[in-house]
Amino acid sequence: MASISKRVRKNGSIGWQVQIRIEGRVSISKTFDHEDEAKAFCALAEEKAAILNGKNPHSRNNIFYQTKFRDVIANFLASPENKGQHKNEINSIIKFIGDATIADITQGFIAKYVKNMARSINKQGKFYSSSTIHKHLNALSRIYKWHAADYEIVPSSNLFSRKNFPKKGAKRNRRLSESEYQLIVTALATGRKRDAEHLRLLLDLALATGARLNEMILAESHEFDLENFLWCIPEEHTKSKTLRNVPLSDEACRVVQRLNQLRPTTSSRLFFCLKDSVTVSMRFFFLFKRLKIVNLRFHDLRHEAISRMVLQRRNISVFEIMEIVGHKSIEMLRRYANLRPEEVVRRFRN
Repeated sequence: MASISKRVRKNGSIGWQVQIRIEGRVSISKTFDHEDEAKAFCALAEEKAAILNGKNPHSRNNIFYQTKFRDVIANFLASPENKGQHKNEINSIIKFIGDATIADITQGFIAKYVKNMARSINKQGKFYSSSTIHKHLNALSRIYKWHAADYEIVPSSNLFSRKNFPKKGAKRNRRLSESEYQLIVTALATGRKRDAEHLRLLLDLALATGARLNEMILAESHEFDLENFLWCIPEEHTKSKTLRNVPLSDEACRVVQRLNQLRPTTSSRLFFCLKDSVTVSMRFFFLFKRLKIVNLRFHDLRHEAISRMVLQRRNISVFEIMEIVGHKSIEMLRRYANLRPEEVVRRFRN
């Protein structure tokens, strides 16, 4: 079921690759720096397989609840279910979760977890915001439920109830100004040529479509039908896990055409040289910081794009905009459509 093989990496270092195959389940592959780490991972996987097959003397429930949450996180990271979307939260979660077992994860534990986070300072020297705490709890909930499903155990429905989540602060209304856009484009023009051009094209595609960062980073050439001006985002790439069709403007088509020109035949990804959404988000964070652009995040470009749609696309309805950007409620659209007073006046008078 589990096998370990010694591998030589491209940089010449030695790695130990674990291959785990369980009948009726998705195979798992993970590489470790040390052989003892690989053996420990194999032992844990074999123990879990024995439990699932009813060949272990310990009860399934006991093993489930005695598992340390940090070990559950390690297994989740090695599983096919992990798409990298919680990468930014994982290290902080491990810090706050400590040596807690699954049995320790109660509503009281979650309340204490929230309180500890709210009192702690992040890497930027600020207190963790309520939105960041929400992301932590969402990640905890997803990993917990993944682990429970692996043991065929139904977790308590109230454990991660939204009632226990901290209240979110005022809605974010940061928009991108034209001068800031020009400043960013100029800075990227002096960077590493291919990498910098991809970042600039990512910026332009975000403003032209209102798509989420991860949807763009994962985008593949076959998703785009430029003849019919349509981007069909597959369900596995969207936040809601539902297929979404995004109409393309002339500017969006220009960006996609250029990305296809840059793309090697060996890759189907448009942004093939950009690693993942977390890394790209941090790249822009430090770029904005270097340019002294205050309080701007890459995700704010989605606010900007949606605000422009509401103001400038007068021939389409609010509900059509919701379909395009993947919002399920008017309230969510309102959080993203941050209209400036002068823009509303100008539209009203014209």
